[in-house]
Amino acid sequence: PMGEFDIERAAQFIDGVAVKWGKQRGCVTCHTNGHYLMVPPKIFKDRPAAAEVRRFAEEWINSWDDIGLPDTEIIVAPAAFLTINNMQMDGELRPATLKALDEAWSLQSAEGHWANWVKWNWPPFEQDDHYGVTLVTIAMGMAPESYTSVEPARTGIRRLLNYLRNNEPEEVHHRAMLLWA
Repeated sequence: PMGEFDIERAAQFIDGVAVKWGKQRGCVTCHTNGHYLMVPPKIFKDRPAAAEVRRFAEEWINSWDDIGLPDTEIIVAPAAFLTINNMQMDGELRPATLKALDEAWSLQSAEGHWANWVKWNWPPFEQDDHYGVTLVTIAMGMAPESYTSVEPARTGIRRLLNYLRNNEPEEVHHRAMLLWA
C-alpha cells in the first residue's frame, strides 16, 4: 500500500544509487558510494550491489597505475572507506586498500591533515580538513594492529591524533565524528 515503508525497496534504491554513481562519475566519493562501503555487513553483505561497489572501488584504485593518481583529495576518503569495508567484511586489508592507504599516508601533512582535502562547501563531508582526519582515524581504529603498528601507518596515526588534539571540533558533525573515532 501507498505510504508504507518497505525496507527492501529502500535497500534497492540505495544499491542503485551507489552502483550508478561509480558508473556515471568514475570515482568513489563521500556522499554516495563511499559511505555505502561502510554499511555494516549484516545489512548489505549478501547484496550483489555491495560486491559491485567494492569491486568498482578496488578497480578504480588499481587503475591509478595506468591513468595516474587522481587529485589528492579523492584518494584519502576511499582509502578509509575500503579499510572500514574490509574490516567489517573480511577482517583483513585487501591489496587495493593497502595501495590506497599508502598513497594517502604519502600525501598527509606533518600537521596530520591533507592539505588538498575536498573543500567544495558541501557540508558535512567536503568542506574542511576535520572530516578527512576523523574518517581516517575511525578506519585506523578498525584496522588490524599488524597494519597500524608499522610504518607508514604508525607515523600517520600519530599525526592524526596530533591534529585532533590541536584542532577542536567546530561543528556538531565534527564532534559526532570525533566521538565515533
